[in-house]
Amino acid sequence: MVTYNRIAAGCGYVWVMCLAVSVVWVSTEYGYDFWAGVCDVTWANFGPDFPREFYFAIVCAFIYVFIPSAIILACNLLIIQFSKEKGHAATAGSDGKQDAKSKANSKVLKAMIIVILSFFTLTFPSALIKILKVIGGKDGPVKYIPNIFTTFTTFLQLSASIVNPFIYGLFRKDFRDAYAKLWKQMKQALNLK
Repeated sequence: MVTYNRIAAGCGYVWVMCLAVSVVWVSTEYGYDFWAGVCDVTWANFGPDFPREFYFAIVCAFIYVFIPSAIILACNLLIIQFSKEKGHAATAGSDGKQDAKSKANSKVLKAMIIVILSFFTLTFPSALIKILKVIGGKDGPVKYIPNIFTTFTTFLQLSASIVNPFIYGLFRKDFRDAYAKLWKQMKQALNLK
């Protein structure tokens, strides 16, 4: 499934979308949401009373949340399905080696399921808050969402990009060995005891 052309198309999609949205933000006066903390426009100004901004926000939600989430979910589910089929085929003529492979495969599947669940758990609250702000504007549900909660969900969203190596580390010995080796190298480089 993973080819250079598909990787290039995915990277191109990300760059074009980022460039397009950056140009729109720079060329307009949307304001900045300091509670969101990371280059985020004030979504509460995007209610239905501001049609151009409203549609811009809806398009952003699809481009940055729904479409990538659907792609991630579909790809991971296909991988899980394929791995299960291979696992069942391997255990059909089970011997010691096949059994070990089957166990390793099961660990990888568990790790992938946890990765998918953690991604949606960490990214969904922030996306939901933005959507509520966009749909209702300043007088909508956003009035009842504390600003500190916006900051918290933003941190959750950002943490989604760093949890995967730790999840795989829980399930895979080669990851744990690599972490131990890196830690030794860091200690030596920093002259720590």
